[in-house]
Amino acid sequence: MRKIFFIFAMLLMSVVSVWAEESSETIPMGQKKRSYSGDHFEISGDAFLSTWGLRIDGDNRIAISAKNGERITKIEYRICIADEDEDVSKVRATEGVVDDINYFINDVNASSLEIYSENVSADLTIVELTIYYTQNNDPIEDEYVQTEIFTTTQGNEFTGNNINVTGVQGSNGLYINSTNGITISAKDNSSVQISRVDLTFSSDVNGESLTSSAGGVIDGSGSSWSISNINSSSTTILLSSGSGYVNNIKVYYVEVPEESGDKTVSFVTKAGLNYSKENINVTATNNPGRGLRIDNGGRITIASDEGVEILKVDLHFNVYYPNTDKQIKSNVGTISGSGYEWSVNNVNSTSLTISHPGEGNWQVQIDSIAVHYRERLAPSTIEVAAANLEGAYWTTFYSGIANYQAPEGTHVYKVGLNGSKITMTEIEDRIVNMGQGVVLKNLTEGNLSMTKVGNESSGDYSDNNLVGTSTTISNPDPGNVYVLNYKNTKGLAFYKLKSTGTIAANKAYLLVPSGSSASAQEFFAFDATVTGVDNINAQDSEEEKVYDLQGRRVAKPANGLYIVNGKKLIMK
Repeated sequence: MRKIFFIFAMLLMSVVSVWAEESSETIPMGQKKRSYSGDHFEISGDAFLSTWGLRIDGDNRIAISAKNGERITKIEYRICIADEDEDVSKVRATEGVVDDINYFINDVNASSLEIYSENVSADLTIVELTIYYTQNNDPIEDEYVQTEIFTTTQGNEFTGNNINVTGVQGSNGLYINSTNGITISAKDNSSVQISRVDLTFSSDVNGESLTSSAGGVIDGSGSSWSISNINSSSTTILLSSGSGYVNNIKVYYVEVPEESGDKTVSFVTKAGLNYSKENINVTATNNPGRGLRIDNGGRITIASDEGVEILKVDLHFNVYYPNTDKQIKSNVGTISGSGYEWSVNNVNSTSLTISHPGEGNWQVQIDSIAVHYRERLAPSTIEVAAANLEGAYWTTFYSGIANYQAPEGTHVYKVGLNGSKITMTEIEDRIVNMGQGVVLKNLTEGNLSMTKVGNESSGDYSDNNLVGTSTTISNPDPGNVYVLNYKNTKGLAFYKLKSTGTIAANKAYLLVPSGSSASAQEFFAFDATVTGVDNINAQDSEEEKVYDLQGRRVAKPANGLYIVNGKKLIMK
């Protein structure tokens, strides 16, 4: 005769933690749900049994993870079985030591674990968990670093105290491939800097294909991988080839408090083209009337001294007759406002250029500018992760607060735009001047350490069409922004960034003039002298797509240099 039989484990113990005072949280699981949430822990299972709880018999497991990096010391469990004669001594856990007599899992010493059973035939259900824990003060982690852990097997959006995780829900976690990514970002635009992300896949993946939009150093093996040195408020993680499921994510981050030392400097712009005050310089191209004009191609550039970061710019217009379909523009930041009062927010750079896209006899004049800025020390080194593509390691780099020199063996290139073609010119001394974007190439090393230097480069950065950003930003000028990327069909090139795309911190991008013939192209190929040429005969076929160096499809290529299946080939 089968009957419901409850076993209650009631054992009180006092455990002295090596980290901090121990606390506990009890979570009942009798609500016909697969997942439960307490103040400190998330619990999810593969199956449920009526109103009793979560099953662990057969292949079913229960996953427990700390919300804020708490360190679990032990777990007390209450179980329900369908027959009092069942052998329940086969309860197991991925961390800790199971006490089958008193129904404890001792010595866990982890922030997450899974509970399961070796008895595949028992109707064995966990009905309640009491989790004993301490706040995680692991000495191997910086005391200012916080963590949040997400179990991503149920749902497609997860919210922690300071971190959000979004993705596409699959059969065994968040599904990830070359187009479906997992985005990890600061919650509610809070001042959070993500430093590292640990990922657990449901099965082994090729780590070399793991990418992060904010850069970072990728490491790991099998199903466990980490991306460190992110140093951004958000990142989107993709697999450049293949696919997989991520069922656990641990995010390391630091809260950056608002600094009380932020400053504001104001300018009345009616008496000339150039203004300088404190750490800020303003330069205009068009002669002022009742203010600095940005109509008819006029531009205003606002730049700061080394070590000073511009946060926001407020603009007051004396005369403004706008086209209702077009607003003012800035090469960095986001625009807000109306009428005579406008702002450029989220600048986070050492310079910006303000313009107006209107054509014709507009009169758009700015008579005062307020610049909000922060003095910030530049780090002595910045670690840059480069991708192994086409026989070398490639990436871009930008710093808005100091000059940096690339390590020996690294080639540094500026990029010029001439009509619909780009040229890459090497900077021989490897110094990247503040405010300049560059392409970096190294034949042997993927982790590049950029070192701060006091002197500027002796190289010529004029006609450099690469610009950059100090923080992760949304596409600043959709249709005119190109980023370094690799595609199997066309190879390594600057590809047009989608309108919803983002650019990572300390990265450079190609900005082409709005409305120019160049902006109609989908990509810009590299100069052959930079990437190398396979000097062989090649012909187009049904499987091959042939492009010229301006990114245009060629049906019948004549003699010359072309891109075929991602390689540069000479057609003869």
